[in-house]
Amino acid sequence: MMSQIPVHYSAKDLKELQALTKDLLPLNLKRFWADLIIAAIVAWSFLYISFHSPNGGLVQILSLLVATLAFYRGANFVHDISHSHGELNSFKTAYNILFGFFLRVPAYLGDSHRDHHSAAKFGTKLDPEYAPWGHRHEWNVFRPLVACFISPFLLFFRMVFITFAYLVRGIGLQQQVFVHLSSIVMNFSYARSSFTEEQLNEMMESDVFCLLYALMSFLIWASFHFSFVGFLGYYSIFVLSNGLFSFRALGNHRYQSKFEKQGAGAQFFDSVSIIDDHSLISKIVTPVWAPLHSNLHSIHHLLPHMPYHAMPEIHRRLIAHPTWSQIYGPTTEKSLYSSLTKLYQRAKANRIQANHPKSLDTLAYEVRDNPS
Repeated sequence: MMSQIPVHYSAKDLKELQALTKDLLPLNLKRFWADLIIAAIVAWSFLYISFHSPNGGLVQILSLLVATLAFYRGANFVHDISHSHGELNSFKTAYNILFGFFLRVPAYLGDSHRDHHSAAKFGTKLDPEYAPWGHRHEWNVFRPLVACFISPFLLFFRMVFITFAYLVRGIGLQQQVFVHLSSIVMNFSYARSSFTEEQLNEMMESDVFCLLYALMSFLIWASFHFSFVGFLGYYSIFVLSNGLFSFRALGNHRYQSKFEKQGAGAQFFDSVSIIDDHSLISKIVTPVWAPLHSNLHSIHHLLPHMPYHAMPEIHRRLIAHPTWSQIYGPTTEKSLYSSLTKLYQRAKANRIQANHPKSLDTLAYEVRDNPS
């Protein structure tokens, strides 16, 4: 039988936690800018090297890999921008110029992320980043392997052809595109509930720049005589970054809701923090697949306004605290592989339970949600 994680912490516990971590709340803007600029320098420099290296050579392959991981790191800033309240406006512009327009992930696409943190919307059909994967066929865990190869074409179609279409057709189509096709989602039935004229203007400006960046990329490709290797390198940036993002997103939650309304406590306990084992390999690998400390996801749902650079210290304080170490501990996993494996096992157990409700006691599947 599938074990359940207790969903409880008191208002007193939360107040104590807020007092424990309030000194970590201010944004370190120098850290934000340094991370963004370094990622941009690495991404664009190694992309340039890859396109001016012998085709298929080791230098080209390695430089393209480094460039892709740097672009992936930079793209993750869209998340922190979505939690800001005006203090990152200049940073947002820089993000769009350096990463967002080129990758077709302008900052406004992340605005709907706030619905993912809403106590009224989390885990429901109104949550853009949640689907009941724990109650669907277990093979859905492997969807990112397929989706990452298709999504670059869908993203290109959205940011180029659909942008051109609504610029021609006018405000009616633009509003529909904003509501249904302008969010970062795992729940494909999600639609934005409202919009303002300011949001529509930002969308149009950002989409036009995405279109211009796509045209620039096409012209650069043409200067290389439409090299297939050049296309493959460009395409691989989107495939690898989308694949890493999707697998990380699947590992960040337990997905135990069936689109039912969850409380704040359930939101925290449904989330997962993947902690490293302090080995050298872990210290190298974790920042690659989980840049900006995005592996500490349950902490983020507990304290969503905390900046990314505060996450490791919050983790240390939680595990050292006599009460919160007991509350926080069950939300941790030792690796992304462990989190994905348990999601697969939960989905399989739930499918068997749904198909054979009378044989529950004979199930050979037990999902241990507490870390070993």
